[in-house]
Amino acid sequence: MKTMPLKLLRYTDKDVQQITMEEWLKTKPPVLRPVVVKWFNQIKNCGTDVQCIFHDNCPTACVDNVPFAYFNAFKAHINVAFFFMAHTYRIPQKY
Repeated sequence: MKTMPLKLLRYTDKDVQQITMEEWLKTKPPVLRPVVVKWFNQIKNCGTDVQCIFHDNCPTACVDNVPFAYFNAFKAHINVAFFFMAHTYRIPQKY
């Protein structure tokens, strides 16, 4: 079975916003901030090669500029999400 070449989403400088976590947190509801910080630290501590960037105003965890998780905070909840196929996976040409 043939497979397509692996193409991963990679963020470059133009995709990354120059925001600090502290600046971003100030825009979020105070009651959610401790939960957000807990998730931020959990994601950041997944490995020594994890980079935390901001893309689309969301903290995003990457390895070698390839995103694997992100989170955001809203008025009454937070969202933690993981990128589908962030791992090395080859898609068959026929699916």
